[in-house]
Amino acid sequence: MPRWEAPVTTHLVIVPHTHWDREWYQTHEQFRYRLVQLMDGLLDLLERDPAFLHFTLDGQTILLDDYFEVRPEARDRVEKLVRSGRLLIGPWYVLPDEWLVSGEALIRNLRLGLDRAEAMGGSMKIGYVPDQFGHVGQLPQIFASFGMEGAVLWRGVGADIDETLFDWEAADGTRLLTVYLIQGYGNFVHPPLEADRLATRLRQAAAALRPHSRIESLLLMNGSDHV
Repeated sequence: MPRWEAPVTTHLVIVPHTHWDREWYQTHEQFRYRLVQLMDGLLDLLERDPAFLHFTLDGQTILLDDYFEVRPEARDRVEKLVRSGRLLIGPWYVLPDEWLVSGEALIRNLRLGLDRAEAMGGSMKIGYVPDQFGHVGQLPQIFASFGMEGAVLWRGVGADIDETLFDWEAADGTRLLTVYLIQGYGNFVHPPLEADRLATRLRQAAAALRPHSRIESLLLMNGSDHV
């Protein structure tokens, strides 16, 4: 366990999001049917409720291309939400498996994803790699070359890392401040709606993360696969 005294004050940051495998235990078209349902409801929610501040769309812009093939009329709505910073997209075109592609493919993937995101109103400036099973040593260097301000990851971290924040050092010495989702990208999925139960769940989530953080801010990921 970490050898420091955890901060007394706690600031909980709740991040609504989804993680989207385009094809896995169902076909691409079956998953796209679910994606259209999710996006239809999400756009309605963001437009209807200004208190629902933002949603993170898994770091891959290809999801919007999949959606627009079915709902081309939704493009203006999406772009308005992206421009306002309420729908967070990019930087990838598609989340890669870093072990199956070349370094050039990673760079071209980011370039295409950033271009698509900028065309729709802007991209996240975060290297988002939540579900990769390992990482190439040059990835912080690649992210930094595209102006990324940090990175977020879950899988692919060695057992010696037991903190929610660390400096990820590339093979060339480039360092990038990185958020480690030590309990995964679904550590606050399906929170209860009742106030008392929600307060209990928040306290439990904070207590589980606090020993792993040197800072008062704790990240609660309100989402998971295909939700």
